[in-house]
Amino acid sequence: MSVKLCSLGKQKQMKKLFAILSVVLFANQASADDVELASQAYQRGDYNEALDLWQSLADKGNLDAMQSIGFLHYNGLGVSQNYSLAAEWYEKAASAGHPAAQTDLGFM
Repeated sequence: MSVKLCSLGKQKQMKKLFAILSVVLFANQASADDVELASQAYQRGDYNEALDLWQSLADKGNLDAMQSIGFLHYNGLGVSQNYSLAAEWYEKAASAGHPAAQTDLGFM
């Protein structure tokens, strides 16, 4: 009886683990899709769309998105040029170790 209970417990644990991994993998794929969409929007000059997508990614902790938002503010692309906001976004990414943001912040 205890062997069956133990086996059932392991099955439940495996199902939970599979569910968690599925969510994580799906979230990473959605994030990768958003990164690609933001990049495409930027390349076609749709800076407002790129900003919206990067903002969503930055809210989830994406350092590349934070650096990109800083870049938009620094250059006034889709937003009014604002060096203070650019520095804030660069600082967020730089303090988490993003090399390009560190360079951009140092340049400022």
